[in-house]
Amino acid sequence: MAFPIGLSIAALLILSGAAKADKAQFFPFGTAEGDATGPGVVSLPEPFLYFGNPMNNIYVIQHGYLTIYGDTSAFVDGFFTSLYGGNMTHRLVTTKSVLDKATKVVKQLFPGVYFSATSAFIATWENMQFNSGTATFQVVLVWGGSQTYFLYIYGHMDELPSGWKAGYGLDGPGYSQFAPPPSSSSLPSTSNVNLPGIWAFRMNKQSDPCQVLHCDNSEVCRKVNGAYGCGCQTSSDSDSFDAAETCMSSSATMSLSRCQLFEVGINANSLHLNDPTCTGVIQNGRVTFKFDNSQNICGTTLGSNATHFFYENSVQRGDSSDGLISRHSWVNINFTCAYPLIQHISMPMVIQASRGVVYKEIQNEGSYQIIMLPYPNASFITPYSGDVLLNFNQRIFVSVEVKGVDATQISTVLNQCWATPNDDINNTIRWDLITNDCPQPEDGTVEVLQNGQSTTAQFSFRMFTFTKMSDKVHLHCEVHLCLRNKGNCVQRMVNIVHDVQQLAEGSPQQEEERKKEGEKEGERERD
Repeated sequence: MAFPIGLSIAALLILSGAAKADKAQFFPFGTAEGDATGPGVVSLPEPFLYFGNPMNNIYVIQHGYLTIYGDTSAFVDGFFTSLYGGNMTHRLVTTKSVLDKATKVVKQLFPGVYFSATSAFIATWENMQFNSGTATFQVVLVWGGSQTYFLYIYGHMDELPSGWKAGYGLDGPGYSQFAPPPSSSSLPSTSNVNLPGIWAFRMNKQSDPCQVLHCDNSEVCRKVNGAYGCGCQTSSDSDSFDAAETCMSSSATMSLSRCQLFEVGINANSLHLNDPTCTGVIQNGRVTFKFDNSQNICGTTLGSNATHFFYENSVQRGDSSDGLISRHSWVNINFTCAYPLIQHISMPMVIQASRGVVYKEIQNEGSYQIIMLPYPNASFITPYSGDVLLNFNQRIFVSVEVKGVDATQISTVLNQCWATPNDDINNTIRWDLITNDCPQPEDGTVEVLQNGQSTTAQFSFRMFTFTKMSDKVHLHCEVHLCLRNKGNCVQRMVNIVHDVQQLAEGSPQQEEERKKEGEKEGERERD
């Protein structure tokens, strides 16, 4: 069923500040007010106009939105994401006291409007849970005559960086996302009507489709293949849609040009990552997708080769058809964030027998962070700072920590560590402390305390100096990031230790020969 698309909304003004909405701004709700609980469908004795068309039903959906037909073809999204638990209530309002309040609120939000509410519908989601917190919000539809108003009221909202929507419209290019802030936790403190936590919109009979699109300054509203959307002001034939990728530790963003997508018939709101619930956020003419390795994995996979480990995902829009052919466009843009498996790090201070030691963090080319710090004891609680005197043969403890990677999937392995008399990591004059993941046999003071079990590796040794050269010691390590799903992050060291023990103890056959030789020697002594 086709509809003329028309919408007139208040000028969009996002306000930020300390003030936040609370339940005092909510319309009365709950079973005490006569609300029905849970999802449901309500038949309306008086229809309201939605994009100029009369609507007779409202479907209340658990996951934070209302629909008009029981599907997602016409919708009002309060906080559309996967929600569970909490309390969900709704009711159709025809009582005079509540309608008078609704009329007063509408006139306050839209000064100068002539309006009298004849019906209202209140849907409330209270303490609804999602994967990183809870949300409390209310969607109120108010209508009378030819006017319809949508009120979005937000109470407590925890942070959900991606995978949610707030808006209204029709499925396809007519969709209108009302451009809320990118942070869900900011909804209670922002507004387009000067009241923190309240977003209000007016729908009329007008049929200017460009009013619902909120095109950016670099875009222009135009009709392509029978649908209106935000096209590009200048022509472009880029097949990559001006893709821009940012990799930061265990997270990444991918953004695409909305107008370039539209020019080839792709609705930016229909795209998602490997996980279909991870949709994009439209800002400044671009649709941006984000994933991380904590609360927004979004179908990301972790892999590796001989030199790098990498996170992979894709922006896609599949075709719902199961047939052999399809006449709808589909999208699949793969993107990868790669990180080197092996890095070299030098301790950012000099260890000296009678001089001070300070510490600072080292940023490794913005990919991930490696920190090497010395400690006075095996508790590894407080590192050395300020002036410190290290005596000869005094034990020092060293921690090497990798930050910005997923600690559940990656371990830090020290392949080798060595000391030089100056800060030249390639100095041929060096003393090895760790080789092949294990203590260097010629230095009997080195102890590897932790290597390969987590993102932190630890070892210790006794203080020394380079004879007749320098009383300063500079430490360096080769750090290997090991993927735990390969199952060999600690095994290599275990195998080496076992081999060393076998060399020291000999094979079982050699042990038996030594035992027999000892028995013969004892008999000769008795004779």
